[in-house]
Amino acid sequence: MNIKKKIVLLLTGQLRTFDDPIVVESWQKFFDEYDVTTFVCCWNKRGRSIGGTPANINANDGINEKEELSIESIKTIFRTDNVKLFDFDEWLNGPEIKDWMKPYYGNQYFNCMFPCNYLRMQAGKMLKEHLESSNEVYDGAFLTRPDLYFMKEPFKDKYFDDTQFLYHQNSSHNFHPSRVYDIFLFSSVQNILKISEWYESEHSIPSVENDVNNCLHPLDSCRVIWIYSLLSQLQIKSFDEPYAEVYRNILDVRLLMKRYYPHQQNVWCLGE
Repeated sequence: MNIKKKIVLLLTGQLRTFDDPIVVESWQKFFDEYDVTTFVCCWNKRGRSIGGTPANINANDGINEKEELSIESIKTIFRTDNVKLFDFDEWLNGPEIKDWMKPYYGNQYFNCMFPCNYLRMQAGKMLKEHLESSNEVYDGAFLTRPDLYFMKEPFKDKYFDDTQFLYHQNSSHNFHPSRVYDIFLFSSVQNILKISEWYESEHSIPSVENDVNNCLHPLDSCRVIWIYSLLSQLQIKSFDEPYAEVYRNILDVRLLMKRYYPHQQNVWCLGE
C-alpha cells in the first residue's frame, strides 16, 4: 500500500479560471495524489489573465473580471475551509501597502509583483498559525495559484528527498538563466514560508531596487523572487520538466503543449 505524501498547498492570487471544468478536474486529480492541507488567499473579484500563447489569448471569452465570487464554491473546489478573500482596492488604498511600493503604481508590472506577494504573506500567516496550533509535520509544500492545470502527472516521490532546494519550472523547455518562474514552486515548508515572507522582509526593497540586469523588467516577479531567494540564501533548482501552467483556454493549452512537449502532447489532467 502506497502512503500518500503529506503536503501543504498555498494558493494565492486572482481566482480567474479556477472554476472552469478543466481546472476543477485537474485539481481533483491532484488532491487524489497527495494528503493535502490547503490554504487559499485570493482577491474577491475574479480577475483575468492578459498573457498566453499568444498574449491576451482569452480577450474575447466573456470573462467578467469584476465578478465577486462565492467563498463556498472556493471551499468546495479546493476541499478546504482555510479560505480568505481580500478586496484589492482596500489593500491599494489602505495602510498595508508599503510607502516605498506606491510610486510603482501604474507600472504594467505592479500587479504581478506587489499584490500577489501581499496575498502570499497572508497565506503564510495562515499556515504558521496552523503549524503552531496543530504541530503537524509535512513532507513538502507547494506555492502556486488557483487557476492552474497539470499538463503532466505530479511527482509522487521525486524531489521529496531534496526539499532543501526551492524547485521551480525552468527546464530546457522554458529556460531562463536568472529567474525563479514562480507560478509553481515546491520545497520544504520552511522555504515556502520564507518566500511568503517577502512582503515584510528586509530583503524586499533590495530585491526590487538594484542594478542586476537579467533582461527581465525590474518588477517582473520572476526576477524579484530570484534575487530575493539569493539574498535569503535559498538554493534554487529546476524541475526536470514543466508540470503545470496557467489555464486561459483550451487553445492556449494546446499551443503550450506543442511548445513544451512537441513529441508527446497528451495532457494529464484531461485523461489523455
